[in-house]
Amino acid sequence: MPLIPSIFGRIRVSIQSITRGGAKELGLKDETGVRVTDIEPGSPASSAGIQRSDVIEEVNRKPVKDTQGFLRAMEGAKDGNVLLLVHRRSGNLFVVITAK
Repeated sequence: MPLIPSIFGRIRVSIQSITRGGAKELGLKDETGVRVTDIEPGSPASSAGIQRSDVIEEVNRKPVKDTQGFLRAMEGAKDGNVLLLVHRRSGNLFVVITAK
């Protein structure tokens, strides 16, 4: 799966689509979502508590299937707050990020 290597846009994270092996490693039931691979220090995502290996499953209540879906959802998000559904090994949580 392609890695989006640069820090992405307003929330300042790098992401990667979930592979079958990655889903198994993270305890996911399928390959839906994007895995956070890097966070810019001091960024909106960092301030909101996003961590490496978090899996973003929704942006503003819209499901994210892969990196392209994440990019489309973020393009459709207006300036201001972005609501993410994030999966961690400890469970799911909603994170609000004030995007710049």
